[in-house]
Amino acid sequence: VYAFDRKLTEPPSRPPVTLRGHAGPPRAVAFSPDGTALATASPDKTARIWELGRAAGPDNPRVLRGETGDACNAVAWSPDGK
Repeated sequence: VYAFDRKLTEPPSRPPVTLRGHAGPPRAVAFSPDGTALATASPDKTARIWELGRAAGPDNPRVLRGETGDACNAVAWSPDGK
């Protein structure tokens, strides 16, 4: 997943950041309502929550594993960001 820091009317202020962790390309992505986090879903049976202002580490991204053994196909945020 590549994350860009930019507004649509301005050139990028920084180069894109590569978010690594899924075993393959994600099937879905969703930005949190406040724009500080990104949720990704993948066929590797995980969803991940990336805090975009923090460096990668043991708790970033947060990994959510399904209980059914199926691929994770979608992610969404509620309007309050939870």
